[in-house]
Amino acid sequence: MQFIKSALLILILAVLLAGCTTGDRPSAPEDSGGIAGLGSSAISGIQSMWLKANLAVYEIGDLKIRITPPKGVKIEDVEVYLNNLLIGNAPSKEFVLVLRRGMHTLKVTAPGCANYEERFVLLGRPNNQFLNVELKKALGNIK
Repeated sequence: MQFIKSALLILILAVLLAGCTTGDRPSAPEDSGGIAGLGSSAISGIQSMWLKANLAVYEIGDLKIRITPPKGVKIEDVEVYLNNLLIGNAPSKEFVLVLRRGMHTLKVTAPGCANYEERFVLLGRPNNQFLNVELKKALGNIK
């Protein structure tokens, strides 16, 4: 209940502050899109807050990763790097990373395997993106 009261107070303050930008021009119902007593800048202020809150959801996205190591390689030995930073060992064969929208680089390494590296663009929600990583045995070294 306290949260609802706080949210309502913030909304009222936002409407009042947005209404302050109308200058000396009085608000009229026809100026406010049909809401009596609210000027067009008050409405645009509310719309702006709503838009920012909803756009924040789209700034992140989910990337489901499925790693298939070769026979004999344990999933616990697989290391996962995001944008050249080690984020840890693979928690399982399938997991989800929640990332900011935009360009990223994923690198997956494991002992005895060739490194896997891929650049991708995360589109953000509501898109569901998947990445299948199939690790291959490393070829022998030439000395």
